[in-house]
Amino acid sequence: MIVRDNAPISGHTATSGFVDLEIASGALPFAVTAPAEGQEIGAGGFDVTWSVGHTDSAPISCEEVRIRLSTDGGTTFAFDLGTHPNTGAASVTLPSDTTTDARVLVESVGNVFFALSRPFTLAGCIADVNTDGALTPADFTAWIAAFNAASPACDQNADGLCTPADFTAWVANYNAGC
Repeated sequence: MIVRDNAPISGHTATSGFVDLEIASGALPFAVTAPAEGQEIGAGGFDVTWSVGHTDSAPISCEEVRIRLSTDGGTTFAFDLGTHPNTGAASVTLPSDTTTDARVLVESVGNVFFALSRPFTLAGCIADVNTDGALTPADFTAWIAAFNAASPACDQNADGLCTPADFTAWVANYNAGC
């Protein structure tokens, strides 16, 4: 068994040739299922999901998980998205950062297991249609132009379409500050 401390510049490892690892009967993989690899997500509310893999029942009995967000490919996890029941789903609020190398870490509270998502994209503030970094009335004008051009920039509810329902979603995102 090899253990790493994950220090990016001067990391160290410890190696042991003798490890007893017992896998609980009926155990399934503990894995992040959403966000999906390559998925593009705007800032604001998002439901992180994971397969619990029987970690919520004996003998593991993990009742809570902590969810963290990395915007640098998993080198650091600067955003703490909170502690949640180990039920397989949690609503979190994603920051308005922009990166193509975001990852979510779901880690047990009081135990030693975790799951890491595949890379996904944080698209910043979805209501900032003109991408100037601020929410202003100019974003309304930009949304109307995107709608008239059937541009993906008007797709506020991420269904791949540009419909009047996206305007309702844009207003909600704008009013929520994103």
